[in-house]
Amino acid sequence: SSNSNIITATLLPDPPASPLVLTAGSISQTSFTAKWNSSSTATGYRLDVASDNGFATLLSGYSNLNVGNVSSYTIAGLTAKTIYYYRVRAYNSGGTSGNSNSITATTLPNPPAAPSGLSASSCNNTVTLTWSPNSESDFLRYRIYGSSSPNPTTFIDSTTNQISDVTKKIYGLVNGQTYYFRVSALISPGVEGALSTSASVKVKTGVVPKIKAKWNDILIAYNSGDSIASFQWYSGDGVISNANKQYYITNKHSGSYYLMATDKDGCKNSSNVITISGTKSMSIFPNPASTRFNISLNSNSQGETLIKLYNTNGIKVLEFRTEKPETEFNREITVNNLQDGIYTIEVSVNKEEIQYSRLVIIK
Repeated sequence: SSNSNIITATLLPDPPASPLVLTAGSISQTSFTAKWNSSSTATGYRLDVASDNGFATLLSGYSNLNVGNVSSYTIAGLTAKTIYYYRVRAYNSGGTSGNSNSITATTLPNPPAAPSGLSASSCNNTVTLTWSPNSESDFLRYRIYGSSSPNPTTFIDSTTNQISDVTKKIYGLVNGQTYYFRVSALISPGVEGALSTSASVKVKTGVVPKIKAKWNDILIAYNSGDSIASFQWYSGDGVISNANKQYYITNKHSGSYYLMATDKDGCKNSSNVITISGTKSMSIFPNPASTRFNISLNSNSQGETLIKLYNTNGIKVLEFRTEKPETEFNREITVNNLQDGIYTIEVSVNKEEIQYSRLVIIK
């Protein structure tokens, strides 16, 4: 009998298991990288990318795309700030797995515009930056760049999370040094726009005015070297109308007073605050006097007190030094060695509060 034919059969492997899709990486405005875990028996993978979670609307070129035996693939040509969905299937000669899980990837929004209108000014070794507000949604903050060289790229500070927060003070700078600054805008999720045009400024020391009070009434500002260009007086109630001289007469109206001065470099600063008590009185008795008189002073000032008498020629004829420890003050002064006449009494407390009165002496 003849031999029968021998048939050889090759068994195909089982299809690979479905891969596990991972979170996308390298996300930009127009692309991201899809990632997945490798299936042990896979010889390649097929990728779907869609604009809906049901994968009814697949992107052109990304429907069952054979990407080969890799575990990641960059998807390009996308739209900014858009949600995409992707999934993969593993295959080998034995067949194709079922769909993996699906993952979403949201492309980044387009960068915000560079802030405009940046300007820089300096007073008291501090630089103040201002610029125009941006208009993007999802705004996070502005970022400040600065250095002593033009077109700085060194980050030095940022603003808070308000898009209208367009002023920033920069401290710790070197007086006399010129600095350059640029500003950028940052939107969610951390997308930074281009840097603004550069603004430069030389760090200057401004004049901080100092004021003092005379006779608990007249406020006077120091103006060494005529360094102050303009004056504006304020009280606790705000700006005082037409009070723009180097001095201001309070007419002993009680309250807190200060000066806002602008120096010749354009630096604007406020002075120390002086409080006018408003209530004070001084009385002399008896008046006329013959050999002695009493002086009574009622005021809020306390401290070293100096009492002086001047004759009609302006010559000091008596000086009495004492202490005013509280609001009420009373002293007896002997004048039996003075001639008849009219005398001016000057009383000062702490060399600041000064009051005057007249005394007639008749023997």
